[in-house]
Amino acid sequence: MADSLFVIDSTFLLEASRNSFHDAPLLQESSGRDTTMLFGFARDLLRLRKQLGMRKALVVIGDDGPCLPDSLISDAIDFLKRLRVPVLYAKGVRVGDVCAALADRCTWIVTGNKARLQLTSDRCGVILPKKGNALDVVTVASIKDYLGVGPRQVASLFALTEKNGRNSVLTQRQAVRFLELHGTLETVLKRAAAGDLGQVARKLVTRSDPLRERCCELQFTAASFGNVKGRYAETNFVEEAGAAASVLKEYGFWSLVRLLPFPERELVRAEENPPRSDYRAGRTRAELDELHNMAEAAEVCALDTEASDKDPRNAVLYGIAFSVREKQGVYVPLMQSDLDGVSLEEVRTRLEKIFRIKTNFVGHNIKFDYLILRKHGLRLRNIHFDTMLAAGECFGDWDFFNLGEVARRLLGTKIKRYGDIIEKEQTFLDVPFKDLVEHACTDADMSLRLFHRLSVELRNRQLEDRFLTRQGLRP
Repeated sequence: MADSLFVIDSTFLLEASRNSFHDAPLLQESSGRDTTMLFGFARDLLRLRKQLGMRKALVVIGDDGPCLPDSLISDAIDFLKRLRVPVLYAKGVRVGDVCAALADRCTWIVTGNKARLQLTSDRCGVILPKKGNALDVVTVASIKDYLGVGPRQVASLFALTEKNGRNSVLTQRQAVRFLELHGTLETVLKRAAAGDLGQVARKLVTRSDPLRERCCELQFTAASFGNVKGRYAETNFVEEAGAAASVLKEYGFWSLVRLLPFPERELVRAEENPPRSDYRAGRTRAELDELHNMAEAAEVCALDTEASDKDPRNAVLYGIAFSVREKQGVYVPLMQSDLDGVSLEEVRTRLEKIFRIKTNFVGHNIKFDYLILRKHGLRLRNIHFDTMLAAGECFGDWDFFNLGEVARRLLGTKIKRYGDIIEKEQTFLDVPFKDLVEHACTDADMSLRLFHRLSVELRNRQLEDRFLTRQGLRP
């Protein structure tokens, strides 16, 4: 990040200082002027500079936040100028609109306002400081994992989920799912007016005008710099540490001098997010082709079906997850609204081809998967192993053999179960698609891992031949 240009939305820094000190006169300069809140602002700004390795930055101050003391704003501007920090004072202009104007020329926007996430693009990411030294680093590639929606849907999401003194219209997951299916707030409201959104439709219709108004307020439009005062052509952030140290000492901020030197290495990088399992959807022709090739090349493929009911005779099949390698999984949806450029009939045809290949299929209670697939016209061939039955063969004294319990005991892994994800009177169609993908692929992945673990267990207990024979998998 050393050569990156940072735009710093100072609103959260100024608010944090005001809220921390509450006008308590703890520090004064030689003239007797109170500098307590200014100290808090300067401290947090310099900490961010050091943490992120900022060498180029613009600090933006605007008028759209909660009422801040005029004295604090003027003191902050004077301090930044003396420190030779580039500052834009956007009087009468929303900070979000200024950030929108700068988004095409900066690499990062540092802010405490999640609505700024709508400004993420291939060019610009958003950094959200949290308590302590923690940071959320959000890019256009990671925003859906972080928030559940894309940049253009951020304003719609927050309009639907903000409480503002009363209950939100939708939960976060409901709002994400509706925006996945319908795209924008306006389309959601039109569907609600047509009675297409079930029980929440009435609530949406009743509050449609406030929702539209709030969505407009949350959308940012690039500001004109005609009314903006400040230096935004120069971006060097505290270029001369010696001169900056002198300024800090003049203010009496001696303890902040130690924050001026940069660390020997960058402390935060966007790509330092912890590695995650590779769970994804197969919803396009290219992705389905890749899945077919993966399954065909594998000796063993675990699968898991997701449905509306535990009884395969009455259940609606939502989709099928496949896993051929640990920590990997592909979920194929069987709902047209979740597919991308491919028809449901074509997907079914492609799945039939996958089920005809010679790969050995395994699963946890795979009898259920077999029955629901047959009910929906798909025949699963080459069933090789049921991890639920294998666990019962090896550990017959256990009380429970559901996937979560077996995975916990044998793999030391705690996984979310249906009840952890789906609220009462909801189905998988009411939660974000990524949650469904994550859940289904996790189950397929765990089934594959349990297959390898239980195969060894059966062998060590000299039960493998008997188990496979009883399952009709060995003559």
